[in-house]
Amino acid sequence: MKEITLIFTGLGIGSINQADVFIYDLNNNLLIKKRTCNGRLTICLREKCFYKVIAESCLETVNKTFYINQSTIVFNFSNSLVSNRSSNLKSFYLTDQNYPNLPIMKGTIILG
Repeated sequence: MKEITLIFTGLGIGSINQADVFIYDLNNNLLIKKRTCNGRLTICLREKCFYKVIAESCLETVNKTFYINQSTIVFNFSNSLVSNRSSNLKSFYLTDQNYPNLPIMKGTIILG
């Protein structure tokens, strides 16, 4: 068993706009049912296996098959704040001018 962190981008902070996550094996047996916290979920699964994830938020559903070969896997929720022109998105790393090495809540602004 390996500890895996699933990151769901596009979800909110705290209890706002989180997702219910269901992990299935390829025989459609439910293995895990949990809720994300800050868009993240840490679980233990067997390495080098395929799994199916269904993550449901109030905005949309992610339904993907994934393979465990690393300790972090990222899934993308598109949300209404991000335009559909993903090729034109720009990200900026935010810091405080008085504390240049301290990120602002590890913030990123995405402009579309």
